[in-house]
Amino acid sequence: MKIYFTYVIILFFVCQKTNAQTYNIDSIINNLSVLKEDTNKLNALNIIAENADDYIWPIYNNELGKLAAKLQKSTNPKIIYQAKKNVAAALNNKGFYFYNKGVSYKAILYFKLSLNIQKQIGYELGTSYSLNNLGAVYDNIGDINKALEYYLESLKIREKLNYKDGLAESYNNIGIIYNNQNDFEKSIEYHTKSLQIRKQLKKTKSVGLSYNNIGTAIFDYLTYKKKLTYKEKDSLLNKAYYNFNEGLKVCVQAKDEDGIGLSYYNLGDYNFSRAELATEKTTAYDSLLKRSESYFIQSLNIYNKRDKQDMIANIEFSLAKIYFKKNNIVQAEKFASNSFKISEQLGYPEVIEKAAGLLKIIYHQQSKYKEESEVTDLFYKMRDSVLNEKTHKETLSKYFKYENDKKEAVSKLKHEKIELEFNSKAKNQRIILYFVIGGLVVISVFSLFLYNRFKVTNKQNDIITKQKHDVETKNHIIEEKQKEIVDSIN
Repeated sequence: MKIYFTYVIILFFVCQKTNAQTYNIDSIINNLSVLKEDTNKLNALNIIAENADDYIWPIYNNELGKLAAKLQKSTNPKIIYQAKKNVAAALNNKGFYFYNKGVSYKAILYFKLSLNIQKQIGYELGTSYSLNNLGAVYDNIGDINKALEYYLESLKIREKLNYKDGLAESYNNIGIIYNNQNDFEKSIEYHTKSLQIRKQLKKTKSVGLSYNNIGTAIFDYLTYKKKLTYKEKDSLLNKAYYNFNEGLKVCVQAKDEDGIGLSYYNLGDYNFSRAELATEKTTAYDSLLKRSESYFIQSLNIYNKRDKQDMIANIEFSLAKIYFKKNNIVQAEKFASNSFKISEQLGYPEVIEKAAGLLKIIYHQQSKYKEESEVTDLFYKMRDSVLNEKTHKETLSKYFKYENDKKEAVSKLKHEKIELEFNSKAKNQRIILYFVIGGLVVISVFSLFLYNRFKVTNKQNDIITKQKHDVETKNHIIEEKQKEIVDSIN
């Protein structure tokens, strides 16, 4: 199994972003006493909280919160805004503190309090940080749906702001979620998006991490898929190698020791997997094992210097496997025992199980039956623990898929319902329109008929009026004539 802690989730524990520069923290601390309780002192406390050592920054973060709360009583709107912004930052820092201590419920409480203030004052960048932090906590406690919900909400804001650094981080974190749910295609898709942005920003260390994350997702897919042809395995290994190798080049260029160590570890794993595909006891097989051993030793040297016990445990187990394959039982026992002890101290059941399983075989070959019996009991205990964890993960994966499918189905039904309602309304509107048009046509025809009748009637009235006038004129003439005759007779 490939290890998952090669991925990095960055928690931005101070919302008020400061310029990337080296501060003389001691000098700032010494000058605090002479600073007035205003926004300048807030900024100074913020810088200390972000850059001071782990054992003192929480003290100054508390001071930051107290001063910010006090300045909220100001009558100046600008000071009130800065004060609220810093209260949110102090709460966010507290969430980060409890996250590191493993007290998840308190981390969630403080991140949510910070989030509420960020939303209240409309500080979108800070809101995206708090949402991202909540996603990280829920991811850590295994609540995948909530983690993805917060990550996506944070991503939406960062897309709106076109905040490239944040987008790269969000894509990276969402890629991790999908990888943990065995959705490797989506994991690779999101890690590739993160890689493209980091390349644009020329964030060399982060570019190296993204290459390693893509390679690891490909490698995890190879491990997860049991029934693959030789050609498919070969193709996937080539893709993983390309990304691990590119990651190494970038990390060397950036002088990033952690990244170099991680790349060496991944390349060691790649060559070991190549050896397993090759025929045993051949030149190619021996060469691949030797190359794998070389990469693991280079990685171990880096992590020994940096005292990274988690990586040391994994690398030493990997070396134990190589020496066992080479039939170098003494070295295999030495490295498997070291890996076993470190994993017990760290509480890593998966590595304990693998190391105990290998030691069980080694002790049996050496006829060390007492030691074999001891590690066998532990092997089965750890195997049950890991099996439960895997079952829980598979259950989460199925639930996660079910929830997504359910949301898609609901969305589809809503869309179909809206479409039916729209079509029904459109049909009714068409019928009404036809009736209206028909009515207008009838009214128009009737109006034309009435107008025509009106014109005919008027014409007839004109004729009658003329005829009446003619008759009256003739009658008048007759009367005049009669009068003349009568007058003449008289």
